[in-house]
Amino acid sequence: MKIKNLILVFFALLIITGCAKSRPELTAQEYNNKIISFQIQAVDAVNEYFTTLEKKYDGQNLAELYIGLRDQLRSLQDKASLQEGRRRETMLKDAVVDYISGLQVALDNYERPVVELIGAYSGSASEFYRRDTQIFSNYTTQFSQSLAKLDAQMETAQSQFSKKYKFEVERK
Repeated sequence: MKIKNLILVFFALLIITGCAKSRPELTAQEYNNKIISFQIQAVDAVNEYFTTLEKKYDGQNLAELYIGLRDQLRSLQDKASLQEGRRRETMLKDAVVDYISGLQVALDNYERPVVELIGAYSGSASEFYRRDTQIFSNYTTQFSQSLAKLDAQMETAQSQFSKKYKFEVERK
């Protein structure tokens, strides 16, 4: 009798789970576009930060502007890591998460010291820039080199993904 009940329960579970709605898997192209959108948003956020510094920044609350960027990148990284869409396929998602993480590391290593320098300074601007121009230049160069490495790694991962799933990557 117990075996009969077990068999009935087993078949009932099979029927229930078999009829349950499952989320359709995204095509490789759709998944690529969705997961890459997080990387694009991260790059846009960094570009917006530097554009604000160059064109609109009034000298106040630089630390807040920097922290806002960091928070935005952290949020994008979390969203990218939770993105679903391709079963057993994490290479591209991992690359995007690593890219955003790499942006955060580069900002911490090369932009945060500049923010701290500017925040701590209280003299004439010409003295500040004359004295610290080389420091800024070094940080800018190192930041650019970090971004170039991240871009190359991301390009490689996306190329491998598109070759594996046989689709063309749209370049903008």
